[in-house]
Amino acid sequence: MSINKYIVLVVTVFIFLSAVTLSIENSMIINRAYEAANELPKEKGVSRETKISKKPLTSGDEIVQKLYYFYKKDVSITVDGHTFPKNYDVTKESFTSQININAYYRESVLRDASGNVLKISYQKEVL
Repeated sequence: MSINKYIVLVVTVFIFLSAVTLSIENSMIINRAYEAANELPKEKGVSRETKISKKPLTSGDEIVQKLYYFYKKDVSITVDGHTFPKNYDVTKESFTSQININAYYRESVLRDASGNVLKISYQKEVL
């Protein structure tokens, strides 16, 4: 055998032994991970009883986004008694005096029998 064949044989054996060593180490790491996971406390179920006392609040800037979203749609929006009619042009008219973007509002939605939104009302909440 020539020197080149010995070098190829030695490199091949080295690569094979490295691969075997790495796969044994990976198996040991995986087994330790399974053991650690099995030591974690067991939960009795996925579902838990969570009670939400009130509807979540909507910020003033979210109301502004909804004005843009419902622009040219058949929905009127009322904020603290001021109604933005269905044909309200948010791109040309000012609404900054009616909506405080730093305040939080409670939302109520009126829908038709098909589930389409007809009217959205917001009432300011005092935090």
